Amino acid sequence: MKTQWSLLLITGVLLWGCSSAPEVQPEPSKKEIRQDADGFFKKMKQEEESGKTGSSQ
Repeated sequence: MKTQWSLLLITGVLLWGCSSAPEVQPEPSKKEIRQDADGFFKKMKQEEESGKTGSSQ
């Protein structure tokens, strides 16, 4: 009987924890998007340039 109550309590706690709504993240600003994109393209260009020098052996 004690085991059944323990299982019921654990199940209830798990269900309560999983049912809470996740925090809504704010939308990124255009400035943040532009900075991320600029950083991505800069990194891509560096990798492309290092690939060209590395493959010309």
